[in-house]
Amino acid sequence: MPTDGSEVERYDKLLGAQLEEVHWYVDRAGPSSTTVLIQGESGTGKELVAEALHWRSQRKGELVRLNCGAIPEGLVDSELFGHERGSFTGADAGRAGHFEAANNGTLFLDEVGNMPPRLQARLLRVLQSGAITRIGSSKPKPLNVRVLAATNADLWAMCERGEFRKDLYYRLNVVSIVLKPLRERRDDILLLADAFLLKYLPSARFALCAIEAMQAYEWPGNVRELDHAVQRAALFCDGIAVRAKDLGIAIRTPDAPSVPTLSRMDEVERDMLVRALEAAGGVQRVAAATLGITERVMSYKVHKFGIVNTLRRPGGKGGKTQVDSVREQPGVEGVDGPSLSQGGTEMEGGEQVVE
Repeated sequence: MPTDGSEVERYDKLLGAQLEEVHWYVDRAGPSSTTVLIQGESGTGKELVAEALHWRSQRKGELVRLNCGAIPEGLVDSELFGHERGSFTGADAGRAGHFEAANNGTLFLDEVGNMPPRLQARLLRVLQSGAITRIGSSKPKPLNVRVLAATNADLWAMCERGEFRKDLYYRLNVVSIVLKPLRERRDDILLLADAFLLKYLPSARFALCAIEAMQAYEWPGNVRELDHAVQRAALFCDGIAVRAKDLGIAIRTPDAPSVPTLSRMDEVERDMLVRALEAAGGVQRVAAATLGITERVMSYKVHKFGIVNTLRRPGGKGGKTQVDSVREQPGVEGVDGPSLSQGGTEMEGGEQVVE
């Protein structure tokens, strides 16, 4: 278990901007022994949430992982519950299963939807009784194990088709955490990318062209694909600025340029940014802290919405602060960037890196 909170902080960063919703569940469910069902597409960070729940629990035991879809059906019983010596051919010695290994800790069952029906019944009995029985033994062994389950399938639909036990579903789904795909939470992309880049190459920063490329990409592999893209970029960049080409992702270019328009949500977000900048006297660092985002994300959004730091200067009605339009200058690889007065750092050739 971490003693200084550093691991917890790392998980906090990697969960992204959906922290507000996910952390609400993690903070409340983490310290308990309640079973949690984590749902989401492959690569959305389900195992990361399981790790965060384990760290929050302060349980003395280990976090033990088992991918229910990666073990042959005939071996799953032994892997989960263990076996006694001579219980089957080749069982030359007794062996503890994953449940025993997770005693006083947490057992994370990944892809629980792939669990065979026969094993679903045994798992249900364990969750109800709090005890396991090894293969070849008739003596139940009480354990103190917290169970977390994850799936990328629609378990309720599987219940309706008779492929998953409803009683087990209700046992696992005491608390449900649903992770959205990365394409539906684009505000997380830069936050996550920053965390990954800090891990792989702390000295580098993202050029504006890389930020634009990451925001435009659909990320079918979700957080896992973003992690791998940043890892690749850390290897192929110049060590200072990560550019779009370093990421190795294919961006679809529209046939004809379109005029960007702001959705209603964008308008609300832009208004919040402007108000925060006005309240902060035009200091992006202070405004970012007020909104609970990083200064780098603040700099990107200022560029995205075409606003600059609020400038306290005469001329506004009633002495109010006025907001100017962004002064554009060429950015990296054809992507416009904010002027140097907006917090960018100029590279050779006029390239911009967001600080």
